[in-house]
Amino acid sequence: MKKFLISFLLLISFLGSEHAFSQNRIQTDSQLAFGYFRDKEYQPAASLFFNLHKATRSKTYFNYYIDCLIQLENFQEAEKAIKKEIKKNPDDRSFLIALGFLYKKAGENEKHLNQYNKVLDKLIPVKSQITSIANSFISKREYDYAIKTYLKGREILKQDHVFHLELANVFLSQRDFEKMVSEYLLALTIDPN
Repeated sequence: MKKFLISFLLLISFLGSEHAFSQNRIQTDSQLAFGYFRDKEYQPAASLFFNLHKATRSKTYFNYYIDCLIQLENFQEAEKAIKKEIKKNPDDRSFLIALGFLYKKAGENEKHLNQYNKVLDKLIPVKSQITSIANSFISKREYDYAIKTYLKGREILKQDHVFHLELANVFLSQRDFEKMVSEYLLALTIDPN
């Protein structure tokens, strides 16, 4: 029994140290990857971000990996990686947006517009999903599509009084101050606080 207990404690200790080692490795590789990305050294950054995504399944690392491939103009590899993520996560519309953005960067405007419109067509009346999709468009600086998402969201939710603050923020990003103020005023009429 004593030997079993000692073996068990050694195994637990080993697994704990392995986990700590892998966490330190992830942190080190992450810092290195972001440093390479900041310095526009996209090839080594892409390799590190790919491995980090593989180890953690973090969408942030995946997005940086795709950004590196776009900077390297390796559009085929980026398309393959995004399509793989779409298959793994069919309900996550952000990957569809990433694919549309890739097509835009590759100069395939018809595919890019079709992809974005597909996302809008599949919009369902769930406020959190509408916000998430709009935020994905905003992260790509696709402000017109973020606006379309919020407006279609109002329509499918059958609630004209939602997304005023969100739309105001998008209009601010576009420097369309008249529409921004209009949305803020509409928000005030609904909730004076």
